[in-house]
Amino acid sequence: MHPLNKNSYLQSRTQDINSRILNRSVDVARNQPTLDESDFDPGYNRLTSQYPYIPSTHIDPTRRPVAFGRWALPKLKRELHNKDNKIVLQAVTSLSDLLHDSERVYDAVTLKIPNRLADLLTHEMPEIRERVCITLTTLAGIASGREVIVKCNLLMDNLAKLMDDEEETIRFKVAILLEMIARTWFAADYLVDAGFIKLILDRISKEIDNIKLTYLEALMFLMYAEGKDEALSLGAFDLFVSCMEEGTDFIVTKAADCLLMLTSIRPAKEIAFDKQTLQRLTQLLYRDNFEIYSSVASAIMFCTIKSRAKIQAKEMPRLLERLIVLMNDWKCRSAQLFSIKALTNICEYPDVRTEVKQKYLDKVEEIIVNDENVRRHKEILLTVIKWVPRSAT
Repeated sequence: MHPLNKNSYLQSRTQDINSRILNRSVDVARNQPTLDESDFDPGYNRLTSQYPYIPSTHIDPTRRPVAFGRWALPKLKRELHNKDNKIVLQAVTSLSDLLHDSERVYDAVTLKIPNRLADLLTHEMPEIRERVCITLTTLAGIASGREVIVKCNLLMDNLAKLMDDEEETIRFKVAILLEMIARTWFAADYLVDAGFIKLILDRISKEIDNIKLTYLEALMFLMYAEGKDEALSLGAFDLFVSCMEEGTDFIVTKAADCLLMLTSIRPAKEIAFDKQTLQRLTQLLYRDNFEIYSSVASAIMFCTIKSRAKIQAKEMPRLLERLIVLMNDWKCRSAQLFSIKALTNICEYPDVRTEVKQKYLDKVEEIIVNDENVRRHKEILLTVIKWVPRSAT
């Protein structure tokens, strides 16, 4: 394939220079003769097609020939257990491409292709194991695909074994697959019953940041379902706190979100008070990253529900000062809303309510409201601050 004009790239970049002069200059630089019909202005059309040309003998070695229509998936299903590993690899890769079509996913579920992929999770070739995880992740994007995956005992057992794979890339793909499966409460309950919370908690401290971050996201979904009590009994509280203190910004944010989910139950609130977690969260509240202090503010909101935590908050003036600042951060609505709700909890303690009323009432009244939820919780906060007990009247 050739362009219409000689040295067309240079001509497009230097339109002010005559094309014949440009062509001759290039020929002089290359010590080539200038007697070429393409030097004329305008140049002659060349006798080569301008359309891309792919030889018919070209075959993509990573794909298998796909049958037409409804015979495509059955053909690939038969090839998944071919004796030639190359054919298996090509079949899995082609299957992964086809299943991006949601209609193909339903056909694959009907043909029980996830059950066919179960034993390939322990295949000797890491390339096949990785592509099987990618294919299953695509399947898990559909509700029926998640249901078939979690109900296949062999697949779940092999998936648990694959969490300890020697290949880091495969472990990352497994983490992505688990996070995708856990996005619905139905599949998340199956993962909880299968013991994946313990498996994740055992692996999370040993993994790199990308895998750790994905596991934290998966734990959020698992605890949103029925996994809070089990996670708390397995030491998830200490793990989340350590991740917030030692992790990167992204990990700190996800760990705070997990702590928020965990402290929604009463035993976790008691543990948060006993381990002085509020002081650690106050330090993180001063980080410059808005995602971090938004997530930390949400965790503080739950940690300050108990009466003992409200009394403890009074002894930390830096907490009140920071919450007052974040309440006026109208550009970050989540941080603003969580800060207002956290301060509302703390102001239920009389001494804190008096201090806020004397020092920060004007700043609370000046909160910029751009959302209906923020407006409603601002009114609730002002009501709590200005409340006077009957005994004082």
